[in-house]
Amino acid sequence: MLDFDPKKFWRDFEALHQQGELTGAASLLEDSCDSLFSFGLAERDLFAHCAAMIPPRLQSFYPRIMLGLAWRLIAQWHFSQVDDLHRAIRLRIDEMERSQPGNEETSRLRHVLRHREMILSATQDDFAEAEACCRELIDKRYRTDSYVNGSLFSHLLHTRREQFKLSDFDMLDAQASDYHRAGGSQSALIVHDKLAALSLYALGRTDEASQRLQAALDVARSIEMNSAALCAVSGLPLAEILFERALFEEADRLVRDYLPHAQETGIVDHLISGYLTKARLYCRAGEHAKAFAWLDQAKTFAAQRGFRRLSAWVLAERCKILLQQGRLGRDREHTRILSSLSVERLMPGRSITTVDEAEALAWVLMAEAHCNIDDGLRLAQAWNRRLHREGAVRSRMRWQLVMLRLLLLAGERPKAIRLLQETLAIAAKGKFYASFLHEPAIMDFLRSSFEDRADGLDPDAETFRLELLRLAEGENVVSDSSAGKYEGPASFGALTPREIDVLTLASSAWRNCDIADRLGLTETTVKWHFQQIYGKLGVRKRSLAVDRARRFGLISTAYNPPASSS
Repeated sequence: MLDFDPKKFWRDFEALHQQGELTGAASLLEDSCDSLFSFGLAERDLFAHCAAMIPPRLQSFYPRIMLGLAWRLIAQWHFSQVDDLHRAIRLRIDEMERSQPGNEETSRLRHVLRHREMILSATQDDFAEAEACCRELIDKRYRTDSYVNGSLFSHLLHTRREQFKLSDFDMLDAQASDYHRAGGSQSALIVHDKLAALSLYALGRTDEASQRLQAALDVARSIEMNSAALCAVSGLPLAEILFERALFEEADRLVRDYLPHAQETGIVDHLISGYLTKARLYCRAGEHAKAFAWLDQAKTFAAQRGFRRLSAWVLAERCKILLQQGRLGRDREHTRILSSLSVERLMPGRSITTVDEAEALAWVLMAEAHCNIDDGLRLAQAWNRRLHREGAVRSRMRWQLVMLRLLLLAGERPKAIRLLQETLAIAAKGKFYASFLHEPAIMDFLRSSFEDRADGLDPDAETFRLELLRLAEGENVVSDSSAGKYEGPASFGALTPREIDVLTLASSAWRNCDIADRLGLTETTVKWHFQQIYGKLGVRKRSLAVDRARRFGLISTAYNPPASSS
């Protein structure tokens, strides 16, 4: 590859083509495929340009040209065309084998085809099959060039992460990085650094992940051709991490710059990061309709391409937003989708993926909305135990916050305090600020659970707790001469119609059992609504919630809540 000159190749190819020597041009392109793909994005575009100048009937005699086209189509998510091309490649290799039995070239071509099948499986989120392909090619000591070898270890790392197999991350990362550096392809190294950074994030090594993505983004910005699409590969996962670290303005800039280019190429990871972060930014600004519009766009794209992982995480994100608005229990579409899944079906078995996690998370959120605490806790605890064994810190954080909400809903305050202490210790290492800041009930519980000094917390967790409170105050506190400092409701999300019903009855000194009977709810559900109200209004007592709601103009004594309805 080091002796390959793309400019000389193009001059020679163009001369042959202009002379009408199409067979000679095709042969030159066939011999140069590996080198063109190993150089970078510009050279791969040159390959595609040259391949388009070769008639399709002539292309069918050159398997490496077809294999190159297959890889490019996979990167652009044209999966149906890839299947047709793979069938044509197999037919051509079979013909070559019949005409020249025992030819070593046909064996090499079958290995290359298997490599393309691995790329296709990984891109379509068939992680078990992609991992098996990687293992097969590595065990057979299949070797072509550094670019392809690097991709084997990069995709092995990626597919194992998506199955929560994180124990050998550092070894796979080192092997892939060595191959990519030897190959000299900047774009290949950028893609690998994205995959590696997401594994670091899954492990809770957030500082390393953000540094890796920032370095990759800097390199991508220095590449002129197709820079925006390449920047999206690393820029959008970086935005997700920056959002989690409460660096909201920086995250917003990255999403605005690169989300428009996210659908152009690559593994779907950066698309998931971009769409979910965009929705979270809108929710943080109180613009929930816009958040749902972006999630709808992601859902449509996922359906068009068959991206089950994107679809699953969009569903989980929608459920989370609807739950925070108090609307999830009344949402027929999501109830229908999730009612087809049982708690036993969603338990983490021997083989699990992030798709399974997203579906289980959406189900638990629905269980929470319907106050199905027992099944919700059972499923959440099972996932938390499994993720703890796998070292999946980021996912474990997500599930512990779910468990916290369910324990609060069940009135299990002592258990919730112990879990909060444990969760703060985990969150401190990964700087998972936003996960707490956008959970009003948990933030209120955090404020009410400790005095000036949080006994039982290690120094890092205590520092994290104080920083959380500082961030919450900086974002949400307004001054009020009569009541000192308090958090305004707009910062936490407006009260839902049902919460206003509950609070209005409470303002007339109704007991929980009477409120439940009037509104057709269970008493447990009424308690849950109060927890949501306290978090949104930044108070800890019913009397303060009523007083603050009146001053905000959210309720009045003249309001007449409806009779039993849902």
